[in-house]
Amino acid sequence: MHISILASIVAGVFASPMATPAVQIHPSSYPGKCIDVHGEFKIGTPIVSWDCTTPANQTWMVLRGATHIVVANKDFCIYAEESVGYNATLVRCAQGQVFDYRYNRLMINGTYPGLCLDLPGNDSQNGNPITVADCNDATSWLTTPA
Repeated sequence: MHISILASIVAGVFASPMATPAVQIHPSSYPGKCIDVHGEFKIGTPIVSWDCTTPANQTWMVLRGATHIVVANKDFCIYAEESVGYNATLVRCAQGQVFDYRYNRLMINGTYPGLCLDLPGNDSQNGNPITVADCNDATSWLTTPA
């Protein structure tokens, strides 16, 4: 497992707010929607799409290239099983996974290449879960300063 790599990323890069600016993450087709922590900051909380309003549950720290997707100023990261259709949730960052943020895709950097985070059906309804899909069919994502 990538625990030592994850720990160094969280401790090194994400501990410094100067190194990683806080952003909102949007589906490129819906700039008014954001990736949102739907509920309390705890393990297993669903990650969904929601209208952007800039609260703490829509503020993330993410870099281009290999990265965690970290809730700004929290020790929680996005996690998604490497399985098409799996709903993304929160975990403690030490158990989180590394994503590759390239070409406006949030690719899971894991055992099975070609999987990405997706807004299923490109459905912009509030509460639509963020899931795993084949990268060829997945949503492209943009970031804006929070």
